[in-house]
Amino acid sequence: MRPGAARRCRGEGRVAHYGHCGSGNVKIKVETANDGDQERCVTPGDTVLGFTENGSKVKYASAIGAC
Repeated sequence: MRPGAARRCRGEGRVAHYGHCGSGNVKIKVETANDGDQERCVTPGDTVLGFTENGSKVKYASAIGAC
């Protein structure tokens, strides 16, 4: 399996991650191609956002404030 890929029922799909290096939680905006924009509160470390192919198609994520 390629790095950054995950097995799915119908093959492989690339997975989007958000890496937060701060000491507290942060609110992020996740932009998707199919499900509209979402806001999520993430903890420090690596957060899996979803697949970049098929499904919601995560396109981009950015910090927008504290939560």
